[in-house]
Amino acid sequence: MNANFPDLVVNGLLICLYSQLILLGIITILNRSTRSIVLGTMCCLLSLSFIYTIYWPSLNSNLVFNLLLGGFKHMFLPSLIYLYLALLLKNEDHRRTLWMNLLPPAIVHTVYLITKFGFDDFYNTHTSALVGIVNSFIFFSYGHYFLKGLPLLKKLKPILLTRIHRRYKVFFFVLSFYGVLLVAESLLPFMMGRENFLLTFSFLSNDFYITLAVLINLGTLFFLIVESPKLKPMLFGNNIYTGFDSISNEDDIQNFISAYFDEKKAFISADFNIKECLKKAKINEREFKLFLKKEYHQTIIEFINSYRINEFKCIVTLDENSKYSLIGVANKVGFNSKATFYRNFKAAEGITPKQYWDGLKKIKLSQ
Repeated sequence: MNANFPDLVVNGLLICLYSQLILLGIITILNRSTRSIVLGTMCCLLSLSFIYTIYWPSLNSNLVFNLLLGGFKHMFLPSLIYLYLALLLKNEDHRRTLWMNLLPPAIVHTVYLITKFGFDDFYNTHTSALVGIVNSFIFFSYGHYFLKGLPLLKKLKPILLTRIHRRYKVFFFVLSFYGVLLVAESLLPFMMGRENFLLTFSFLSNDFYITLAVLINLGTLFFLIVESPKLKPMLFGNNIYTGFDSISNEDDIQNFISAYFDEKKAFISADFNIKECLKKAKINEREFKLFLKKEYHQTIIEFINSYRINEFKCIVTLDENSKYSLIGVANKVGFNSKATFYRNFKAAEGITPKQYWDGLKKIKLSQ
């Protein structure tokens, strides 16, 4: 065990906490969505890096343990923290985004391990310089992704619920500054010409480090539970799980809208029952509501009525409908109440249906 962590009770507590984080990280990865894999991997690496630090003297020279736990795996954390937010943007090429951000740390990690175990003499002679180079890479990675993350958070603000955006903002800032603090600890001895990392600022107080590690671990655990579509319902129930991030099948929902609204135009039937249609398509009603709120800023009723209004505007000028009254045409697109039709049309168009109808007649006469 690392002599710099002499308190066995505290070490046991931290290992227990980090083991829980690894377990929940693996469960999150099993969700198999890209963002879940990114978040779960990030949590596992955060935990494994700390466990490796505690047992560093006995694991450092073992290739297998370095492949599993060591080799500065926390160098992936800056890009993973950023990617978890970046993957929320639907207009991005996610595969390209992953490769671009994960390839640099993967190359540095591989080169470091090859040097350490393939070129022993060179590594032993230049250990301090190599460690300094790797830590410098990690330090600048945090700076790079922090600067990239600031405009990303602004871009995400209009498309997320306020509390969801606030949660992501705290997640991004806290983990970024925590990572910078730990890497700075490793760099300062080299910058100050000292070999003993205990002389750096945060290790002047062991209680400070332990307290910080516990808080970060607990905070990450809570964040992981809140973000997981499987863990949160198990612990808190489904009734409070209302964030946009809980939508697991957006493509299926979009296909449902295309099929039932754009192609079949099922909404024009007065007997249209959206709940029955959702059941047939195996779409979760709660997720459908969240999707409409996120993408269209509408409730289900507002969404259906918007399609009916657009359909009314499309067919009201057709000669085949000239025999119908204004309300007759409204009935043809699914409105079975004059009051509902007038209220929704006025809210959407800013004028009454009668004013819209008269405007169309004037245009026809002027042609």
